[in-house]
Amino acid sequence: MCANKVESDLSLIRYSEDGDIVWSKRYNTGGYTHGKTIARSPNGNILVAGFIGSVTHIMEVSEEDGTINWVKTYPGSYFGFSGKAKLTVLEDDIVLDLTMMYGGGYVLRINEAGEVLEALETTYTPRDYNKIEMIGQTGMYYYGSILKDGFEGMIQRVENMWEENCLLKPSEFEFVATEYTDFFEVDFTPFEWGFTNESSIDIALVNEQVRVKYLCEVYLSTEVLDNERDIEVYPNPSDGMFSVNVPEELIGANYTLTDMTGKVITKGITSISQSNIDLSEFPNGQYILGIVAEGQTYTQKLVVLK
Repeated sequence: MCANKVESDLSLIRYSEDGDIVWSKRYNTGGYTHGKTIARSPNGNILVAGFIGSVTHIMEVSEEDGTINWVKTYPGSYFGFSGKAKLTVLEDDIVLDLTMMYGGGYVLRINEAGEVLEALETTYTPRDYNKIEMIGQTGMYYYGSILKDGFEGMIQRVENMWEENCLLKPSEFEFVATEYTDFFEVDFTPFEWGFTNESSIDIALVNEQVRVKYLCEVYLSTEVLDNERDIEVYPNPSDGMFSVNVPEELIGANYTLTDMTGKVITKGITSISQSNIDLSEFPNGQYILGIVAEGQTYTQKLVVLK
């Protein structure tokens, strides 16, 4: 599938696996229309998300011939060229993540009829085209850039974005789907041609030192810390019970324990040089212990393996 636009029209073209046109359809929606993304609905039809007159919209068209089944808009959710609306289908759920023109970032869980089941919004203001990518049936990456201490690149991996995490929270904006009927369809014959021109490009690889920071109060770095090895964790991996030894100069420092999604499990102040951490009730996986002292951050990875 591919999409195009001319003035107030949105065009869709469906191709076969060999690149032949199966059908082509143009949709006049009565306002300037921009199709941002295409996906296949759980029912097998085609979904297109974007905007009509700067208002967020989703339309479903027949997979067989491109006929419109329904069009839904979400009044109050405005975005333009700098915004985006990306569709991802996960089992029976349709996920729409969008960035509005005034900087709001939202993630909607939608059913096959375009009705909103659940809505989240970003904790930090997104910058441009943030995206969500699914991993298998449950895990997912959320990545892009945010406005925090200036503009910063961001990536988060979660098993389920609908559970509590530090980058997404329940939306304060209420998304209500509204039927949109101001459209008509026009068949058209697109121009097509084949091309075989090839050219080589040069790619230069550059190694760059990158400092990585957990947004949920834990910091990691590609820099090697001279005294990081003074923090001892054993056994590691373990079935959930860990002993932690810290040097005397780190007693009284702030510590945070998070999972790999950045969710804070516990935090406090180191009071003794040797202490125990009990993660036996938590699932297998990796966890990060971060200790901050005198502006320096020290981290250790804990692995639960039962």
